[in-house]
Amino acid sequence: MGRTLGFMLGFLSVLVFPIPQEGTLVVRLVLSGEQIAAAKGSSDPTKVLPFRLAATADNRLIFSDHGNSDNIEIFEVYAITPQEFVKITDTASLRAKVDELNGDEPAPSRMSVQALDLDSEGHLVILTDGEDPELAYLFHVDRRTKEIALVSGLDRPFLPVAPISSIEGNRSMAVLGTTAYILLNDRFGAFSGDSIVAIDVHAATDGRGVAREVISTAQLEAVIGPGQDIDLNDIAVRPSRNTLVAINSGRTQATDDLLEIDPERRTVSLLVAATDIEADLGIPDVGFSGMDIGPGDVIYLANTFGTRGHPATRGIIAIRNARDGQGDASLFASQAEILASPEIRSVTGDPVTELRFQNAGLAVHPVTGEVFFTESDLGRPRTQTNGIIGVRRVTGTEPPPPSYRSVGP
Repeated sequence: MGRTLGFMLGFLSVLVFPIPQEGTLVVRLVLSGEQIAAAKGSSDPTKVLPFRLAATADNRLIFSDHGNSDNIEIFEVYAITPQEFVKITDTASLRAKVDELNGDEPAPSRMSVQALDLDSEGHLVILTDGEDPELAYLFHVDRRTKEIALVSGLDRPFLPVAPISSIEGNRSMAVLGTTAYILLNDRFGAFSGDSIVAIDVHAATDGRGVAREVISTAQLEAVIGPGQDIDLNDIAVRPSRNTLVAINSGRTQATDDLLEIDPERRTVSLLVAATDIEADLGIPDVGFSGMDIGPGDVIYLANTFGTRGHPATRGIIAIRNARDGQGDASLFASQAEILASPEIRSVTGDPVTELRFQNAGLAVHPVTGEVFFTESDLGRPRTQTNGIIGVRRVTGTEPPPPSYRSVGP
C-alpha cells in the first residue's frame, strides 16, 4: 500500500520468496462460529461476526461479536480446552449508561466497538464510535461485577467551535497501565486531525473525562514524511520499553510504516520502515489490518493487504530486533499453512479458501506467544470459520498443548 509503480517494478525484478520460520506450526480453531452462536442462544453460526480481540497473561481472550449490529456483545473466554466463556456486557448496556448520564442529549441509537483492551488491574476498557450522527465513547468495565463506568465521550472541550468530544474520530486503542492511548483520524472527524491522545481510565465516571494530546499531526508528518498519507489503524503496547507501536496502514495510500511512541516524552519515531519489511520478505507491497507484540519484543502483523498471490499475503508476519527504521521480518505463518489444518473449516463444513482477518482483531498471548485472530467475513450469510484461530510455532522438544494439531515441519 502507498508505493509508487516504479518502486514496485524495481522490487519485482529482485523478487524472492520468504523463508518460513523454523519449528512446527501449530494451528487450532480456538472458538468456532457454532460455539459463539450457541452462547448467544442461536443455532445459526452464519450470523456471528467475531471482530475485536484482546489476550491476557492468565489464558483469557476477550472478543466482541458484531453479528447483530444493533447490539454487539462482548465475551470473555476463560478456558480454551474445553471452551468456556461468558458474556461481559453488550452495547445495549453501554448505550443505557450513556443515556443515564447525558442529560438532554439524545441517547445513542447504535454503537460499534472500535477496540478492546485490559488495564493493569485486569479490567476491561472499551472504545466505541458510530456512523454520523453517533458519537465516540470510552468505557471501563469491572470484569468481576460487570459494573460500567463511562470515562469519556460527554466532554465538550472544543465548544463553541465543535460539539464533539476529545476522543471523536477514533480508530483503535491500547492501554498501558491505566492509561488508554487512542488513535484519532481526520477522516472520521477528529478535531485536531490525525493524532494520538491519552486518558486515564479512572479519570471520570460521568463521561466527562478529557483526553490530552500526546502526538500531534505535525509530529506524525515529520516522521512519515511530507506529502505522505497518515492513517494509523492499530496500536499495541511494547512492554519491554513502556512504549507503544502503531501501524500506518489504514488505507491504500498509507505508507505501512511502524512507528514507536514514547508516551512519557511525547515523541514519535520510525521503528520499522515498510520498505525494510518488504525487502526481507521479497514482496512488492505490504498492508496490515492488525498487530500485537509478544514475548521477546516480537511484533506480529496480519498482512491482509499485501501483494496478491505472494506467500506472505494474508499471512502473519513476525518482526524481531525492531529499531531505527529496521527489523528482521519473516513469515511466521502463511495463509496456506493455516488453511492446511483440518480444524480450519467454514461453518458449512467446507474448506476455507481465503483467510478473512478483521481490523484490530489480532492478539498475542503475552507468555506463550500464541497468535490469535478473529476470522470472518462481512457478507450475508457469513460462511468463513466465523471464529477465533490460534497459531504458534513449537520446537521438536516442546509438546503441543492439548487439542492442538500440527501442520507441516
